[in-house]
Amino acid sequence: MFCPQCGKEVPGDSLFCTYCGELIKDPIDEKKKQEKTKADSNNEESKMTLFDKFAEIHDSTGDQREKYNALISPAAWTIMNSLANNDLEKILSKHEELKQESYAFVKALLFALQLSYPGGYRLYLANRLLYKQKLSVFEHVPSEEELRKELQKIDFNIEYAKIGMDARMIMDNYCSFRVTSLFESYPEHQKRLDTKAVEALKAEVLGGIIWGYFLAQIEDRYRK
Repeated sequence: MFCPQCGKEVPGDSLFCTYCGELIKDPIDEKKKQEKTKADSNNEESKMTLFDKFAEIHDSTGDQREKYNALISPAAWTIMNSLANNDLEKILSKHEELKQESYAFVKALLFALQLSYPGGYRLYLANRLLYKQKLSVFEHVPSEEELRKELQKIDFNIEYAKIGMDARMIMDNYCSFRVTSLFESYPEHQKRLDTKAVEALKAEVLGGIIWGYFLAQIEDRYRK
């Protein structure tokens, strides 16, 4: 930084020039600027929606991605993958025509189901973090058996009714995104499948998102 009067270089935090004594920064103005910067920052945070926070977590990469993934217990990852496999078996058993589709499509279908559960989990994390609710480490890392017992106790309709409308809307949109992405990669399969099979697929993906959200709620009880 340079003095506007004598032009000599002075430290960046100087209020007066050490050479000519010229006032460089008005301390009152500086305080106002700092307060305005802080207020602007707070306003930006207050404008962030649940969708923004969910997108931030969902699209995170590198170290930030690992940080968010670490909030999910190993047992929860195992359960989510297991449930996704069960969902696939259920769809294939009810819709024989899907068994006739290519292996690549069925594998992509499984991938869509596998992504649905952590998607719901991350939505719950977004909901907590949006309102500055700290997510601490687990006081007791839950086991797979503990989590499955808790999941079995859930009354789906009652718990779903407790979820806010903004979160439900994101669940619906995320479900549409996952299914649309699947069929964009395999458009010929969508043409061949009947409406019931496509609707069944959507229902399983949406169900995975919701159950992932419930699983996150359960795990929250084990945090410090």
